[in-house]
Amino acid sequence: MIKKVRILKNLPAAIAQVREVRITYKTHQIFKAFETFMFLKELTTSGKIQNVYGSLDAFMQYLASEVNVSRNTMYTRLEYLKKYSLVSIDKYGNIYLESWETIARRYKVKKQQFYSLEVNPQDSPKLEHILRTLTIAEHKNRMAFAFAKLIESNNQLRQYLTRLWGSLPQTIELMAEKILSEKILSFKRWSESFDFWHSLPSDFNASVRKLMQYFAFDDFRQVAYWKRILSRLGLITVQTRKYESKKCTRKANDLLNGGKVYQHLFYNSHDKIRIWQMPDAITINL
Repeated sequence: MIKKVRILKNLPAAIAQVREVRITYKTHQIFKAFETFMFLKELTTSGKIQNVYGSLDAFMQYLASEVNVSRNTMYTRLEYLKKYSLVSIDKYGNIYLESWETIARRYKVKKQQFYSLEVNPQDSPKLEHILRTLTIAEHKNRMAFAFAKLIESNNQLRQYLTRLWGSLPQTIELMAEKILSEKILSFKRWSESFDFWHSLPSDFNASVRKLMQYFAFDDFRQVAYWKRILSRLGLITVQTRKYESKKCTRKANDLLNGGKVYQHLFYNSHDKIRIWQMPDAITINL
């Protein structure tokens, strides 16, 4: 059965920072907690889910069917909900769900801005996986927004690009793609504009290091693991990007911020070529 759920925008990226030690390793129990919370939130408009079943077991069985987990797992999920202060329970076993307004304040996100999702618990990816995917999507959007602000606030840059191209692309996404093409060409062939193109933050795909920060991971292998999981579920598409050059001799100088542009370059001494390993391009399929 298709279920409609809502989640506050920018909340996935906020809760991705919350990890906790379980035995000897860290987990994202909070994603499971919010998955459960989102399903339960659709059962009531008042925020109260009344226990009309007489026994806790029967109540848990009902909730489990709504959340699409086993009854025993529902007990565990209830503990997660209490752990993150998403619910409270009175002496009669009635459940009171926290309001979206309170959650928005707690995680410092805007209230009244929601994703509306339709999921089929029987054959759709789990909501916790969708929340992980939304975390990546939100950070991509933030990078795109920062790039757009840079272009909008720099009239001299816009004029220069207009003279160079004849006209500016109609959307910020098209402009980012055009600049990326210029970056690749300047790397392969080498040109005096190499530093200029590579100083513009037009790539909205995060490096492994950045993805580790987004999810508070301690090990880069966790990034590779979750890329495989989300890709296998069809939530994202991952494309490896690697370019070769016989002309490039160094990393780009950052003309905007000083220092060097963050680039993963390495040298193949056998073929005498420099290789630029870009962050994987992640396409969101939601």
